[in-house]
Amino acid sequence: MAEAWAGGERVIAHVGGKGVLGGRSGGLCGGVDVARARGVNGGEAVFLLLLALLAAGPLLFGATRPWSQAVMQGAGVLLGVAVLVRFVRAPRGGLRIGGLDVAIWLFVGYAAAHYALAPSEVVARREILLIVLYAIVFYAAWRHLPGAKHARAVALAVGALAFMEAAYAVIQWLRASPFIAFGVPRAPAYGMRAGGTFNCPNHFCGYLEMGLAIVLAFALFSKFPKWAKAALFFGGGVIAAGILLSVSRGGWIATCAALLVLLVVASRGTSVGWARPALVVGAFLAALGIWLLASPLARARLGQMGGPGIDVRTSLYRDALKMIPEAPIFGTGPATFEYVHPRFQGPECGETRARFTHCDYLNLVCDYGLVGAAIVGGFLCSLALGLARARRRIERRNDLALWAGSVAAAVAILVHSVVDFNMHIPGNAVTFFVLAALPLRFAGNGEPPGEGHAVARWTVIIVFALLLGWFCVTAVRNGVGNAYWLVAHQQEGQIQHDEAIALADRALRWDPRQDSAAELAGDYLRVLAAKSGDVTERARIGARALSYYLVARRNNPWEVTATVKQAMTCDTLRRYPEAFMLYQQALKAEPRNWRIHGWLARHFWVRGMLDRAKQMYERALELGGDSEMRRGLEAVVKLQEARRK
Repeated sequence: MAEAWAGGERVIAHVGGKGVLGGRSGGLCGGVDVARARGVNGGEAVFLLLLALLAAGPLLFGATRPWSQAVMQGAGVLLGVAVLVRFVRAPRGGLRIGGLDVAIWLFVGYAAAHYALAPSEVVARREILLIVLYAIVFYAAWRHLPGAKHARAVALAVGALAFMEAAYAVIQWLRASPFIAFGVPRAPAYGMRAGGTFNCPNHFCGYLEMGLAIVLAFALFSKFPKWAKAALFFGGGVIAAGILLSVSRGGWIATCAALLVLLVVASRGTSVGWARPALVVGAFLAALGIWLLASPLARARLGQMGGPGIDVRTSLYRDALKMIPEAPIFGTGPATFEYVHPRFQGPECGETRARFTHCDYLNLVCDYGLVGAAIVGGFLCSLALGLARARRRIERRNDLALWAGSVAAAVAILVHSVVDFNMHIPGNAVTFFVLAALPLRFAGNGEPPGEGHAVARWTVIIVFALLLGWFCVTAVRNGVGNAYWLVAHQQEGQIQHDEAIALADRALRWDPRQDSAAELAGDYLRVLAAKSGDVTERARIGARALSYYLVARRNNPWEVTATVKQAMTCDTLRRYPEAFMLYQQALKAEPRNWRIHGWLARHFWVRGMLDRAKQMYERALELGGDSEMRRGLEAVVKLQEARRK
C-alpha cells in the first residue's frame, strides 16, 4: 500500500493488490480506486447499499414487479447520493474518460432521447429508470468501493445468495411446493421445475450460474484456508443442484460456458493448473448426465431443443427479424416490443402477448435499432479490453479469484441471453453489472491525468447531480402512482366503485401519465353503466368511463386494451359506429388476438348482423378461442336457423 500527498491531503491508492502511487482523480469518472485517509468518504455506504441491492433483486421475485422495482430504485437513489458525495469529496485533480465511460453515457443519452420523443412516456419511463439504475450500480461497483476486500465481499455475497436460493429451491422441489415464496403461487406451466424466489425457472438458473462461477472461482484460485475452500465446493454443489433442477436448457449451456472459462483461466499462467478445474467441469457434466437419465422431465426438455416444443421461441426470433426492417436505425422505442410484435406474430405463439423475444440481442435491436446495438457492442468491447488489462496487472491469487469468477459469470449470462431475456430481469441485470465492474478496479488508469481539467470534473458532477435528481423525483412519482393503482387492482371486486375510483384518482394525481389506473377506473364505471337501468344515468356513467379510457389511451397509445374497452362502453351506450371503428383499430394492432375478434362478434350480434358475428366467432376459434367463443358461435347459428324458419 503506497501513500502520496495530493492537494495537502494524504491519498491511498490500491491497484491489483499491489501498492502503487495513485492518480489524483476519483469518483464517477476518476480512474483508480482512491480513498481519503482522513474523514468519511462514503465508501462504506456504497458497499452496504450495493449489498442491499444485490439481495433485493433475487429475493423480490427477480425485481420484475412494480413494487419490487420501486424498492430497488429507492436503494438506487441512496446509492447515487453516496456516489455523488464520494465524487465531490474526492481529491481534486484531473479527469480521465475512457471507452467504457463514453459507451455508458452514450447509451444513457440515447435512451434519454428516446424517452423524450416516445409516444408513451410511461412505457419509456419504466425502461430508462432501470437504465439509470444500472449505470449507477456499475459506477458504484467500479470506482466507489473502499478497497479490494470490499470487492471480494460483494462477489462472495452473490455466491452466498445463490447458495441460499439453490437450497430453498431444492426444498421446494422435495416438498413439491406450489408456492414461489411469501404465499405467492407458482405458475402451473412450470410444473416441478425448481425456481427459488424467481417467477421463472430460467431466470432463476440465470442467477445461479453467475453465483456458481463466483463460488467455484474462489474455491479454485483463492488462498483461502482449506476449510473455507471445502465450504465453497459444498456450496457450489448445492448451486449446481439448483441449476439441474431448474431444467433450463439455456442455463445448462451457459453454466458449461462459465466452467470452461474457469478452466481456460486456470491453464494459462497460473499456479492452479488445469486438473482441478477439469475435474469440476467433468463432475458437472456427469451430474447432468445422471439427471437426464433419472428425470423424464429433463429428458423431455432436452429432446424439445430440436423439435416442435421450441417452435414458440424460434417463432419469436423470426418475428423479431421481421420487425427490425420497420425501424432498423433507431428501433421502435424502449420497451415497445410487446406492443409492436402482435402485428408480426406468427401462429406458433397463438394469441399470447410476448413481452420479450427470448433473445436479449434481438430485443435490443428491435427496441433501440442498430444505433443502440452499436453502442452496447462498444460497451461490451470496452469492458472486455478493461478486463484484459486488469488481468495483466493482477498478482495476488485472491484478486485472480475475483477476476476469474466475475469474467466467468459475465460470460455465462451473456451466453444465456442468446436464448432468454435475463437482461430484462432487474435482479439478474444488477448482478451482472456489479460483477462485471468489480475486476475493473485492477485495470488502473495509466499515467496520472494532468491539471487544468477542473471544469470538466465539475461539469460531470453537475450533470450527474441533475440526472440523480430527475431519477429520484421520477422514481418516487412512478412508485407512489403504482402503489395506489396496485391497491385498487388487488382489491378489485372487493371494494366499491367510488373507493376504487378515488384510489385511481390519487394515482393519477401523483403520476398524471399513469395508464393502468385510468383504465381501472374506466372498468369500474363501464360495468356500473352496463348495470344501470336508467338510460340517462347509464349515459352519464358511460361518459365518465369513456373519459378515463381516453386518458389511458393518451398516456399509452401502444396499449390496445383501453381501446377495446372504450369500444365496449360505446356498445353499452348504443354508439355503434364509434364502437366499430375502435374495434377495427384494436384488430389492426393485434390481428391474432382472438378475444378482440370475440368482442367484435358480440358487437355484430347486438346490432343484428349475424353473418358478420358468425365470421368473427369462427375466426376467434381459428386463433385459439375458448369454450365461450364456441358457445357464442353455436348461439348465433341457432338464431340464424330460427330466422330462416
